[in-house]
Amino acid sequence: MSENIENLSWGKIIEKDNIKNITLPQEIIKELSENINYNRFLVVFTSRKKLIKIDIFPFSENEIVKIQLKLSQFSGESVKKIGEIIQKMNFTKNFYTSGVCITSNICLYEVYLEFKEFKYSIEELEKEFNLIDNLIGIYIQKLT
Repeated sequence: MSENIENLSWGKIIEKDNIKNITLPQEIIKELSENINYNRFLVVFTSRKKLIKIDIFPFSENEIVKIQLKLSQFSGESVKKIGEIIQKMNFTKNFYTSGVCITSNICLYEVYLEFKEFKYSIEELEKEFNLIDNLIGIYIQKLT
């Protein structure tokens, strides 16, 4: 955000009947279109029972990779291993990460990464993530 804006966030009350017509504030649109020197934006929607969150990340490359790991539980060791793999694979930018346990034996970890000059195949990436303890499944999607 530009330095002349003295807010950390923007808020507005909208009636339920008008939620389908929600728009971003013009100040935000202007900031995104005029003051950020990137041609693309990654928009991440997070939906929970009583919350919808929207994150917008400017980026310059053509592709983003979304990695979702399904784990039987989060442990300090599994989180450490995930970080080591991301560092080893030399992703240039980590936009967004989130992790939550949905039940006592199912946890999800998601990360969106810039796929700039990536030197590994999706198969090699899957092979690395399959070394994580407690891993039940892995889903990798290229966003272009």
